[in-house]
Amino acid sequence: MARLPASARKLARLIAEASQPIYLLDHNSTLIFCNRACAEWVGVPVEMLLGQRCLYHSQVEPGSVEAAASGLAPPPEVWNSWAATALVTGGRFAQPLCRRWASFWPLKDDEGEILGLLALVQEEDWPAEGESLPSSAPGILPPDEAAHLHETLRRFHLEKAARYRMDRLVGEGLWMRRVRAQVDAAAASEANVLIVGPPGSGREHTAQAIYYATDPSQRGPLVPLDCAILPEELLQQSLSNLHRRYPPGGSVRPTLLLLELDQLPPEMQRILEGIAARSAVRVLATARTGLLDLAEQGLFSGELAVWLSTIVIELPPLAQRRQDIPLLAQAFLEQLNAQGGKQIRGFTPEAFDRLDAYDWPGNLDELAQVVADAYKKADGPLITPADLPKTIHLAWEAAAYPRPTEQTIVLDEFLKKIEKELIRRAVRQAKGNKAKAARLLGLSRPRLYRLLVEHGLLENP
Repeated sequence: MARLPASARKLARLIAEASQPIYLLDHNSTLIFCNRACAEWVGVPVEMLLGQRCLYHSQVEPGSVEAAASGLAPPPEVWNSWAATALVTGGRFAQPLCRRWASFWPLKDDEGEILGLLALVQEEDWPAEGESLPSSAPGILPPDEAAHLHETLRRFHLEKAARYRMDRLVGEGLWMRRVRAQVDAAAASEANVLIVGPPGSGREHTAQAIYYATDPSQRGPLVPLDCAILPEELLQQSLSNLHRRYPPGGSVRPTLLLLELDQLPPEMQRILEGIAARSAVRVLATARTGLLDLAEQGLFSGELAVWLSTIVIELPPLAQRRQDIPLLAQAFLEQLNAQGGKQIRGFTPEAFDRLDAYDWPGNLDELAQVVADAYKKADGPLITPADLPKTIHLAWEAAAYPRPTEQTIVLDEFLKKIEKELIRRAVRQAKGNKAKAARLLGLSRPRLYRLLVEHGLLENP
């Protein structure tokens, strides 16, 4: 290899020894250079950082090299600008002091194609809300809703998701705070847990979150069985094998994950009742309806319902936690970013408006699919309404032009109103003469008086 000129070696030495973090990404977002200051700032040795892809997502674990690399990822818009300033994250990430602003300069060839990005991280922290960046910063990309959601997800992952391992538990509404508290309580105990909710609400994901949050030294394997399609022989064989391999009193306890348990036929309920109750297995179960409610109706074994309902976690439909839709949509989007394809920063406010207008009969599963479809279609840094599926647009149009509500007509009340108005007109036409008004209406004078009293039209009875 040819020896670098002295000037180039001097430049490389100056950059390497600079106190400001400096790094270089190639056209594929791969980190191909970082100086010592950058490595110290993110807390990862240079040799471990090099070769990492800096993708715009929050699917990270605390202390991992991937977490360090994703914290250095610029917003996707930076790749289409001449120079820009944006938020990056270093250090232990969860600490606000590690959020700084970095200036990015795209490096282009003679034909204008991007070769890479040069990043210079400033020594000052990212300004607090209400403060402004220095006027010398080029092309500032101010924080917006998408950036706020990204940072919120990042904090969630680094503070909580390493324990839960599930994006579907994100959310700051009362429902999800309660669910996370219940997941913590269930993980700290050895009790059986029943997770109730509509299809697509994340029941299986919540069960897995409980399993992974349990002490690793005490948990055995996770054995999932779908009760809606489970053959009787497989249920007996699975329970017998677990009972034989993990007898009561052992230090390791396997977990049986029974999906759609409320769909289990009565004869198979008896099998489960007879074998599982005397084994060392722990049961996590999902159902659309509470087992105790089914037992009250005679549709499920009462003894089994009590045994499996020590802890009951209720998951709401997505339509009842609409405040979490932006954060969930951002989480699903960043899962796609983490796969290494095109990078999309978030959603426009108009796109969120349309997502909020939809009823979400398929709950979280449907939202994840809608985000995946929009991700494939989008060709910009943000998902816009034009990228969303037709079903979302139809719901938006229906919300904008609601059908007129049908008004119920109570016949007797309607006829009384007409009668009162006709009497009033006749009295007015007769200039107060009751006898003449009675003739105009074809009524006797005594009957007119009764009607005047009934309708409150007789001033001097």
